[in-house]
Amino acid sequence: MPFKILATSDIHLGKSSTGVRGDINETASRHTWKRIVDLAIASQVDILALAGDLIDRDDRYFEAIGQLQTGFSRLEEAGIEVIMIAGNHDFDVTTEIMAGDRFSNVTLLGANGAWEVIRRQKENHTVQFAGWSFPSQHYIQNPSKDFNLSGIDSRYPAIGLLHADVGNSESRYAPVDLASLTALPLNAWILGHVHKPELLHRDPLVLYPGSPHALSAKEQGPHGPVMLTVSEAGDIAITPYPLSPIRYGSIKIDVTGANSEAEIRSGVTTAIHGRTAELKNELETVSYMVWDVILTGKHPKIREVEGWLAKITETDTGEEGRTRVQVRKIHNEIQPAVTNLRELAEEPSPAGRLAETILALEEDRTTPFLEEMIARWKKVAQNTGSAFPYQPLLSATPATVEKGDQQAKEMILHECNRLLSELLAQQEK
Repeated sequence: MPFKILATSDIHLGKSSTGVRGDINETASRHTWKRIVDLAIASQVDILALAGDLIDRDDRYFEAIGQLQTGFSRLEEAGIEVIMIAGNHDFDVTTEIMAGDRFSNVTLLGANGAWEVIRRQKENHTVQFAGWSFPSQHYIQNPSKDFNLSGIDSRYPAIGLLHADVGNSESRYAPVDLASLTALPLNAWILGHVHKPELLHRDPLVLYPGSPHALSAKEQGPHGPVMLTVSEAGDIAITPYPLSPIRYGSIKIDVTGANSEAEIRSGVTTAIHGRTAELKNELETVSYMVWDVILTGKHPKIREVEGWLAKITETDTGEEGRTRVQVRKIHNEIQPAVTNLRELAEEPSPAGRLAETILALEEDRTTPFLEEMIARWKKVAQNTGSAFPYQPLLSATPATVEKGDQQAKEMILHECNRLLSELLAQQEK
């Protein structure tokens, strides 16, 4: 009989989904934790595997720990074992939870940054679990290099639990390269730390199940735990369970040719509900479908369009079945309705300078004016980031610098389009 393992990570109990207007209970990550426990019991799983960051560091000692312990107690009553590791957020809290052997069904693997291997048997079927836990909030070494191969028995399937940052050698959160994981004699790796679900490798399986509860608009698409069905031969079938009551998504809407407020608002709401209807079969467990709207195309009145759509983000746009549909934010990528942009760029005028900059950004080239604007943006961003509240977010890595350049270009392009539209509109008056 196969082993049934329900796996997840990064629950972050104590946090709630951002940008959602609605039932505070459903927007809280504890709601999805309860759903996970319900699923484990209803499916009669053998193991619930948790790959770290179960509790959010900011709210760990109150609601978060109580909710986690309630879930452990329910699983214990159902005869379900929990095998978990500690991440960077809960490295210290997990040891406190385990103190005193309160939960006989919960095993913490790899405490204090030391790899640990255990075996679990079901009838004649044995599965091994290897795990490593964060010993501190930050860990800059690659933990896979310390893996002890002597603990693995090649006769049985083996599953690794690791909270790590794959592919980012500069990370402060256990940087690991994919090759070092796939080289080890394990059948699967269940990873924590990255909130977006991602399959990194098929054989052996290397998987970020992601946060089971969508916490921010950066975490788009379905979220939930995954069921691993492990055969005696070591074959692993994966079944996702999208349990998150919150789902984020983005939708691009071309407003070219829409001349009135009523026409644009109608077009936007029609597109939102049309896309939501397409996802109907995926939204059975979703209470709030939260959209970011990206406006594209060409229009002569960019600022007016922004004003026309401002109120859409203030109210629900309706329902699709039991799912409420909301707009979190509108991103303006509209370009001015200019047919002679290249000709305009030759003019020695403010409009010409803006047109020249827009063309340079679209064609991925630079100009002295654009270089100056990027430098100014980065200086302002650096001054803002060095303020005390933002210091924990700072990371002086090449990836961060490159991302900063891209953010600067995106903002400059947006502002150039908006300003050029206004200048041209003024000239028509």
